Amino acid sequence: MRRFFCCQKGGMFLIIGLIGLSCAAQRAAIWGDATSGYRLSYRSRVGDIFVYERILSGTDATEHMGQLFEATSSSKYVFQLQSERSDSLLSFVLTVDTIRYSFDGPRGTQTIDFGDIQGKKVRVTITPTGEAREIVPIDSLPMPKIGDQPIGGDSKGWLAVQFFNVPKKPIKIGEQWTETKLDTITHTDTTRQSSQISINKSQSTYTVLGEEMKMGFRCLHLLVETTRSLQSSEKAKDNETNSEGEGETKSEAWFAYNEGMLVAFDSSDFYEGTTAYSGSRNMTSANTTESKLSLRLIKYQPAHK
Repeated sequence: MRRFFCCQKGGMFLIIGLIGLSCAAQRAAIWGDATSGYRLSYRSRVGDIFVYERILSGTDATEHMGQLFEATSSSKYVFQLQSERSDSLLSFVLTVDTIRYSFDGPRGTQTIDFGDIQGKKVRVTITPTGEAREIVPIDSLPMPKIGDQPIGGDSKGWLAVQFFNVPKKPIKIGEQWTETKLDTITHTDTTRQSSQISINKSQSTYTVLGEEMKMGFRCLHLLVETTRSLQSSEKAKDNETNSEGEGETKSEAWFAYNEGMLVAFDSSDFYEGTTAYSGSRNMTSANTTESKLSLRLIKYQPAHK
């Protein structure tokens, strides 16, 4: 009788275990699937390490009082992110590996010296959709220099990381949709007796191109095509400045949905606009800018394999 009871009890546990395994197999993955739609989000475990390389190049041409001024620039930025926290916000310790920036303009070729920043650490925070929240220095950050002259401003701005913002809704391969955005910014400075207003309009079309292997990871390949317009005006005492322009951006992202990380991102941007000055400066200038950005994951070291 006792032997029968033990066998019956063991069989019960076996059945419960099989039911549990069956339920686990049927439980949908956090990133979804092709049928129900993929739910993309940035995810990491404490201790995960990501190393990225960002390469940026650009050209700028300004026509002013009948003269054309042209400049080109290029930069390379290699940085390591080590995950500290991953919940409603993702926190990383960013360590600067390599950072270089040079530009060629009317004064010749100039290079910014970042030697004292290499090896420094800052803390960066992003949302699960990839929106940047803050960047806080951990180490003291010396100001970059051109020759012996420090550059003004905030040195942590050179270390900012802009990731691809993943869609907030489930997406399916072949799906396409459009999003519009309108930003109006106003500012008044009573000390300088000046006021500013800028209106930015943009329309972005998203296309889920498919599922691809990229740099050893299974990724969703997304295309984003954006058109935008800008209008701004500034009044300061007897002077007034008005600017307007239009631009377009084409971006492609490869996102590893299983691991929850961006593997590659390419972007090209074009903008042209005009600025009119009235008052003591009565003139008009035209400006055209083009840029290309490449971001690549060059190393991924998970905390637990």
